[in-house]
Amino acid sequence: METRKYTRIRLEGTDLLNRLGVIYSQIVNDLLMKVDDGNGNYPRGFLHTSTTPLSTPNYYDQMWSRDVGRGIQELVECGLIDDARSVAECVLGYDKSFGNHFGRVVNQDFGCYEVDGNVSLLMGVYRVWKYSGKNRGMGIRYLERCAEVFGWFEELAEESPYGGLLKSKSELSGNPDTDYFIFALFGTYGAMIAALAFREMADDCDDQERSLWLTGLADRFKESLLQWLLSRGSKGDQKTKTPTGVWLNGIDERTGLAAETGDFGPEFDISKWTRQLPFILDYDWADGLWDEIRLAEVNRSSYEYIKREMCKGYFFRKYGFVSNTCFVGMGGRHDDTMAGYGQNYFTQAALLQGDVNVYTKCLDGIARLAYDGDIVEPLTLDLNPWVMHECFTYENYETGFDHTFGKNGVPEKCIMHNPGDEGNLVQSAETVKTMSLVAGIFVKGNVLHVEPRLPWECTRARVKDYPVVKNDGSVHRISYVFCLDRWKNSYRLQVSGAADFEAVVFRIGPLPNVLCNERELSGEWRIDRKYSACFASKRVKHSGNDRLEVTLVNEIKIV
Repeated sequence: METRKYTRIRLEGTDLLNRLGVIYSQIVNDLLMKVDDGNGNYPRGFLHTSTTPLSTPNYYDQMWSRDVGRGIQELVECGLIDDARSVAECVLGYDKSFGNHFGRVVNQDFGCYEVDGNVSLLMGVYRVWKYSGKNRGMGIRYLERCAEVFGWFEELAEESPYGGLLKSKSELSGNPDTDYFIFALFGTYGAMIAALAFREMADDCDDQERSLWLTGLADRFKESLLQWLLSRGSKGDQKTKTPTGVWLNGIDERTGLAAETGDFGPEFDISKWTRQLPFILDYDWADGLWDEIRLAEVNRSSYEYIKREMCKGYFFRKYGFVSNTCFVGMGGRHDDTMAGYGQNYFTQAALLQGDVNVYTKCLDGIARLAYDGDIVEPLTLDLNPWVMHECFTYENYETGFDHTFGKNGVPEKCIMHNPGDEGNLVQSAETVKTMSLVAGIFVKGNVLHVEPRLPWECTRARVKDYPVVKNDGSVHRISYVFCLDRWKNSYRLQVSGAADFEAVVFRIGPLPNVLCNERELSGEWRIDRKYSACFASKRVKHSGNDRLEVTLVNEIKIV
């Protein structure tokens, strides 16, 4: 039997935190099961959107572009780079559905204006190149194969009446099957990130012409986002309910005004939507490299707006369950309770913003939603007690019924029957991304950063064989054990795999905002406060050892 080395992430503390590590491991194995070996009816590397052909609804014979792109990225992030490469090669082996770009489904002619799906695939290809040692031949080939997708983005920008905003028909712009376009935030922001990532590839392959072209595209997208999709508030000329300084979802081509109504059959309110948090895509390029994007203020304002509205919801306050629309949208089935675009998008945003109270609540929500091993009357086929479903019914969770079953029987909202599609690719893979953010391992230049984003009640975190890439393209596997002894106010972080780095930046936390010996600590540590917590960071120069360890004690010394 072939064995693979892949990342393990384990948290200890509460029962829910203990469960998260199991959920992560089970989803990674489920993700690996979706990669076809090519010995049957599908080509090698075909990434099935559903785990088996048994569930209903089912997407086993389809490669949804948004799902597959996220799946490739998370296979890479788990260290399953050969499997990710086989999927990327399978995708690039297909003729593009619409000539110069992919549709909503890679292997079918369906969904012509799925901008965000194309972005997701591009970022998957980029990550395969990066974690394959930044191979020059591979980079040249990938640049050539993907250039026409960026060419399509450029065509959309040229015909856009709103600078370089890209028109979209997609679930992530709120209009997957309408006869009108939305010039969308999520797709345009993603195209900006993809252009920056492929510029990096072009630079490494000495393709100066493409590098300049991609830089120009990224700049154009950014300028258009700031000019057209930064809310001017209710007193401005956009006729929006969104506060000043917050991202708008897009512009509705029918009115030229803010797109604040989605249409998935029924129409619903998207004036407070998790798609207004596009900065979660920054991480797909590289953790810790946001300085170049310089959109921190609007991203933070957008997060705080969505957070404020989310906290009005009973199920969020009690269980950490996220609504894509902050509980003003469609209700159970499609959009409001989806694991990927709601629960994980908002959790990722809280993690990136360093909002410990909120991401602690959200991670508890993930642990509750993914697990269905205690459901005594399942309403749908149960494949694995720890693997994430597509849709949920929060009321069922509270009353003890099967919560993994999308709400049924709401005729006034035309909500379709959906038993949840356990293991749905994008919903599960977004959960893997969330856990990677929790792990908090990345590289800047030749410096390794180990900056865990742990919940308050985590007492021990263990990460094993997490892959990172240095500037020279070399891939390294990093492991750490982080012990947080709140009883003794003592914190110890031990890292292995650090021998080839110039230095390691350690971050200890979360710590209480009021430190009893801050004056003493600040002589050795940099203290950063974020929302309800603070973190202590220290750079340790390379000592020639593979293992490095730091300890912080936050208590008053009594002689």
